[in-house]
Amino acid sequence: MLTDWLRRRWRPAPPPAPPLSPLDFTAPDVVQDPYPYFARLRREEPVHRGAGGAWLIARHADVQAALADPRLGNAPAPYAVIAPRNRTRYLCAEVAGNTLPFIDGARHAALRRTLAQAWAAQLRETPPDIDAHARRLWAACPARGQFDLLHDFATPLAVTVIGEVLGVPVAAREALQADARHFLYLFTAMPSHAVREATDAALGRLRHGFAHLLDGAAGPGLIRRLGGAAAQTPDREVLLDNLALLWADGIGNVDVGIAAAFAALLQHPEQWQALCAQPDLSPAAAGECLRFEAPAQFIGRVVQEDFDWHGQTLRRGQAVLLLLASANRDENRFPAADRLDIRRPDTGALSFGRGHHSCLGAALARGQLAAALQSAAERTPRLHLTQATVQWQVRPGHRWPHALPVTVP
Repeated sequence: MLTDWLRRRWRPAPPPAPPLSPLDFTAPDVVQDPYPYFARLRREEPVHRGAGGAWLIARHADVQAALADPRLGNAPAPYAVIAPRNRTRYLCAEVAGNTLPFIDGARHAALRRTLAQAWAAQLRETPPDIDAHARRLWAACPARGQFDLLHDFATPLAVTVIGEVLGVPVAAREALQADARHFLYLFTAMPSHAVREATDAALGRLRHGFAHLLDGAAGPGLIRRLGGAAAQTPDREVLLDNLALLWADGIGNVDVGIAAAFAALLQHPEQWQALCAQPDLSPAAAGECLRFEAPAQFIGRVVQEDFDWHGQTLRRGQAVLLLLASANRDENRFPAADRLDIRRPDTGALSFGRGHHSCLGAALARGQLAAALQSAAERTPRLHLTQATVQWQVRPGHRWPHALPVTVP
């Protein structure tokens, strides 16, 4: 009996977990479900050196602090394809150096002020009827059978709304839409020389297309509103490249964000049914879905001076990735963080960043997601995923589904 008691009392401890390997965002299991890896980073190594050499910041409090930390700058890392040293070699580097997410200081403040004032005035004076667009496009989807919610509904909604806000004529939208996805390669690793070349070509077409629209703008929209500001910018191409940024971001992160939100809700049918029972919960559900499945997994920064953080020394010039998607699942900030809850009272999510570099179109994106959810919840409560598993694109930094086949029985 004493032997049995000792065996129970002094049971050996389980073996320690293996040390963390550098996180690779292109690994198939990470692409499909990065959240267990993020959880381990938060527990064991909140400042972690990733497979590409960048530092990964995992906890909500740290990410939120880092977003306002002057020791972390926004210019691309020196070794990046879009680094300033490549401005004369690659158009993608030139465009990055012209656009809000990659510049700092007084230049950033002046450019953001010009764009933000015009953006706010446009939405205040001529707001798009997002609810009507969402209802119309949802009504055009099959009342029974299968369709692709991403390509048949979410993308047309995003293109319609940002096209209306910017003042892009309907006839010009298809050509510009084809190049929008390439713009967002500025925010992730270029996977090959071929992609970089295709991105440069797409950026050139976008710049040319927005120049044509700026010179001939006749209808309402941000392009016409900014036409008089073109002479005030240090370079006309700066304005064109930031119009392309607003266009690309208004499509490429909005439509996939809508699709990811529907995927999350339909994979949690009790939450979908709760929304269908109370469609007026759609704004809260939109915020919770953006927390649960943020379309942007991280924001990049570059160390401006050496400093220590959580026992690691970050060196000047090193890249830092602020893991928004990990911060949004931090159990120290969100009770039951891995549970989708459309009644969660305060998301505090960092999906659009914070501070001076937060997303200019965040409110518009939230409005589209809320309208999309409400239109579907009111009309199609029996909606469900055609396939149980969502297939995600291999795009480090982005949480984008390839498609979202759904079925209405």
